[in-house]
Amino acid sequence: MGAAETAAATLPANTWTHLAVAYDGSTIRLYVNGAHVSSVAKTGALMTSANALTIGGDPFYGQFFKGWIDEIRIYNRAIGAAEVQADMNKAVGGTPTTTPSSDTQAPTVSITSPSMTGSYSTSASTVTVSGTASDNVGVTQVTWANGAGGTGTTTGTTTWSASGIGSTAATSPSRTRPRSA
Repeated sequence: MGAAETAAATLPANTWTHLAVAYDGSTIRLYVNGAHVSSVAKTGALMTSANALTIGGDPFYGQFFKGWIDEIRIYNRAIGAAEVQADMNKAVGGTPTTTPSSDTQAPTVSITSPSMTGSYSTSASTVTVSGTASDNVGVTQVTWANGAGGTGTTTGTTTWSASGIGSTAATSPSRTRPRSA
């Protein structure tokens, strides 16, 4: 399509925001937190590519979203405002979750072991990482990822640990993520 869809308002920092874009063959619509905020008339087929679908970044230009992206849905049809609003309050493949107004803060995570200084050296082939997580409505899951593409789910939620993580320089744990209730 080649058209960019924008809205006049800036998204607030450190706040969960639900975004949805729908295209019905004649109009691109942008929704922010379930409300329709902008439209652009555009006709024609969606552009196709043999490249991998990338969400939240453009590896070709090195532009990447700085934040968390969660609960992605891609439809093979246009969806309307009512379905955008319903999706906003429902986990992917699940039932409606807490309403956005009750979840007023992003979950936080802290690594407490093996080191709280931001760097750690070891000669062991694997390492156990542990820490804490919190959220105003509860934590249901903590996941980890490392620089070599390894991922996993920790044991525990508000107090958690993950063992058997490869500990070479290239695969050191680089990210943990709590999931809000």
